[in-house]
Amino acid sequence: MAGRENPSPSEALQRNFLSESKISETEQRSALTTGETVIAETEYRVPGFGLLLMQMTARGALHGVSLLPQEAKALGALMKKYLRMQFADACVVRLSELERDSVVYSTERKDFSLCRRRGREVIKAVMP
Repeated sequence: MAGRENPSPSEALQRNFLSESKISETEQRSALTTGETVIAETEYRVPGFGLLLMQMTARGALHGVSLLPQEAKALGALMKKYLRMQFADACVVRLSELERDSVVYSTERKDFSLCRRRGREVIKAVMP
């Protein structure tokens, strides 16, 4: 797996989190959904992960969606409400709003513990 020789603690956690994710047959039938921006950000933060994510996509375990242009207004509203929110994080929150019973998997505890979906609803999240 490509990446820096001495990754930061965050990069090491992300690398470990993704590389140890075993996708069961049940999970493959209900693929993980993410925004294409999140895939790009993951590759940026942990170089070399793009290949793993493309392999997951090819075998049906990951589904990347584009939220633009149809969700631009909702994404903008989230970024206005949470002034420090990055575009990729807004996409994750918006996807959690669109998929009623969704669960967010993230290594960024602070980002999703503060945000609310649909106004006041706590985002269900799994964070190592």
